[in-house]
Amino acid sequence: MGTSLAHVREFLERNSPNSFPLFLGRVVYDGTHTGDSITAGDVPQLLVETQRLQGMTSDLLILQFTSDITELAEASISTGNPIVF
Repeated sequence: MGTSLAHVREFLERNSPNSFPLFLGRVVYDGTHTGDSITAGDVPQLLVETQRLQGMTSDLLILQFTSDITELAEASISTGNPIVF
């Protein structure tokens, strides 16, 4: 997963980094994620950024990543639980 995260991070940094503060600051940043989380209150913003990213590329790796994030986000919204890494 590390290589795919680096790929997503590089794409975001090259293409409108200011449009993805949650992704770049809390999801694909360069670091260890042990114990990190996104609160249920922040998940709707994560979905907005995910949909924006999906619309920017046809890159299969990024599209799979956004599909996985969407699944996590929808589960978080339906349960009210945070997403924990």
